[in-house]
Amino acid sequence: MFQITKNFSSGTRNVVKNIASEIVRECGKQGTTLSAEVASLGVVIFCLDPANKLSLTSQNDRSVLENFVRYCVHKFLDGQSPLVKTLEMQVFFLNNSIDPERVLKKYQANIDEKAQPLWKEIMEVENPNKDEQEKIFKKIMVYINMTYLLGSPTNAKVLLETSHALKSVVSQADLADFFVLKKKARAAQLKTIQEVVCGIRVFNKDAGLCGEGIRDIQADLQFAFENTKSALADRLESIVSREKKLANVLYTLYELDVEEDKIKLVLPEGIKEENFHYLKGMLTLNLQHESYVKNLMKILNQVKADIDVQLKEFRKVLDAIHEVVQYRTAVPTEKVFPQFTQVSILWQSLLNCIYMLIEINKVNENLSLLANMRLCDKIMGQIESKAAIRKIPKETSLAIQGLMKEMLKSALPYYGSHSLAIVSISDLVTSVSSTDMSSALCLLQASATPITKFCPYLFLVGDGLLIPSRINAGFIKYENVLLSFSSSECAKRFLSDIEIYFTKFMNILRKHPEVVIFFDVYDIVSSYRVTDSKKVVAEEVAAVQNDCEVQTDLHPIPYNKDPNYTWNIWDLRRQAIKLANLKNCRTHSAQTNISFHRMNANLQTANPKENSCQTKCDAFTNITKHDASTECEDAEKIIGTSAIARCGIKSTQPLNDIFTVPYRKYAEKKKSDEVKKKDAS
Repeated sequence: MFQITKNFSSGTRNVVKNIASEIVRECGKQGTTLSAEVASLGVVIFCLDPANKLSLTSQNDRSVLENFVRYCVHKFLDGQSPLVKTLEMQVFFLNNSIDPERVLKKYQANIDEKAQPLWKEIMEVENPNKDEQEKIFKKIMVYINMTYLLGSPTNAKVLLETSHALKSVVSQADLADFFVLKKKARAAQLKTIQEVVCGIRVFNKDAGLCGEGIRDIQADLQFAFENTKSALADRLESIVSREKKLANVLYTLYELDVEEDKIKLVLPEGIKEENFHYLKGMLTLNLQHESYVKNLMKILNQVKADIDVQLKEFRKVLDAIHEVVQYRTAVPTEKVFPQFTQVSILWQSLLNCIYMLIEINKVNENLSLLANMRLCDKIMGQIESKAAIRKIPKETSLAIQGLMKEMLKSALPYYGSHSLAIVSISDLVTSVSSTDMSSALCLLQASATPITKFCPYLFLVGDGLLIPSRINAGFIKYENVLLSFSSSECAKRFLSDIEIYFTKFMNILRKHPEVVIFFDVYDIVSSYRVTDSKKVVAEEVAAVQNDCEVQTDLHPIPYNKDPNYTWNIWDLRRQAIKLANLKNCRTHSAQTNISFHRMNANLQTANPKENSCQTKCDAFTNITKHDASTECEDAEKIIGTSAIARCGIKSTQPLNDIFTVPYRKYAEKKKSDEVKKKDAS
């Protein structure tokens, strides 16, 4: 959401989002338009006020939430109030900070979005014919001009020069090979072609040979920088002038009562108390606007330094190419193409500098629109016509510094030097010698945080009144916060009891969310815990709870610990019963501690084989060898030729191949039977 919420958990962010949505909804019902981001920022800061009793990290009662939403809606109902306008300006600047990476990513995404259709057509074409290749060739020319801003794609001269440059890099055969590549390789090849063609065109522009439509990048950068610098300087001058006028007008409308710690309003006829508070809020808005404009000027100086470095390198590379091609009609590509690629990279870097200047101007214009000062100028004009404007007196810094040293002599024994001390300018600005105080003061003005530049006592008694302090008088460091004062009177009163006044100062900060953001002290305010002191604090502040962890040694000395020891006798009895039960139990197929590492028992089967059935091998016994021819003749006599024929055996078939062992046994038995019958007869 914002930098101040970077450490918030997702649950806390959801709480803030839900409360902000409720505030936006309630404001909408009453006809006020409020952005969710402004509401969210208000929720984060308003919950610091203990009077609201809201916690973002714990559960809240419904009545507390309703009261908090009602309080915020009341603050946001007036869309033209200084509070809302300041928060809107802060949200805008936080969301549009001039971060080079973010800016370049934004503009590059815009260019890629416009060139995406062409890139898609170049990447997705497959096996194009000659006519289609010619069309893709033209699309590549247009794509290069669009991505590197080398001229209008509708200009015929621009396309002609790009065509000549592209043909010097990619031949017809190379183009055919280009379409054979896969998408990833094709994209990488296209990027290389782009860089070389861009470098060729920029070099031709520098050589004065051609360069239709290509901008003079050096002149454009110089012109843009001067215009941006002039616009920021004029804006800053008008803001500072209005701030001084506002501070003097406000000083005219009040008198400081140090004894009662308050300011008494002295209002001319026709000027209301609401006008004083409105001008006070507009002073905060102007101070925040001034801070942002100075931030833009600081970024502008960084961009100028980058421009000078990039232009110097750009000129160096171009001169190197001129030396290579000056007296030659043909140059090897491996010698000059890498330099053309370097030219295209530097060209893109210079374009990025232009994008940064454009973004700075946009932010400056939007900040001016958000800081609408018409009503403020009108009220100041009415006051100037009815009262004599007094200027804020400037007390010498030596008087304030002497008073602070005197007051700290009595306070140091109680607080100690570690929590309360005087800090001089030379202590903060070590890069400048102690004699050159004017330079040190300028550096401190530029680098000091806003909280150190305004008087905390006037902010306290004026309920958010920001009057510049005399920082050249030095600072008081308390609770790691540097404080300076506008006068010795304010310093004396604040240091008379710095603990209670600093607590009140923090309480007033909690009620002004725009000042917390302006001072950039959210972490300090949110973590500051008010405790009982030697005096009773006027306003009760809710306690802040923080989760913390402490790690200590469990046993500082060595020890012997029995892991099986137990103090409970019932645990011992339960173990005895368990052992007795186990003695009478039997386990089946159990896996024990000893066998845990073995393979689980599974059903083992033989894998099926594709072989035929295996049987015992055929064998035979050794018997008496008989004459086959005799056996065949005897069989034929016994069986007869008709029986042989009935068996389907041809008479011409050799009987050696027909009769087997059973037939021979049958013939032998028949013959023995006939012999026995003959003997019997």
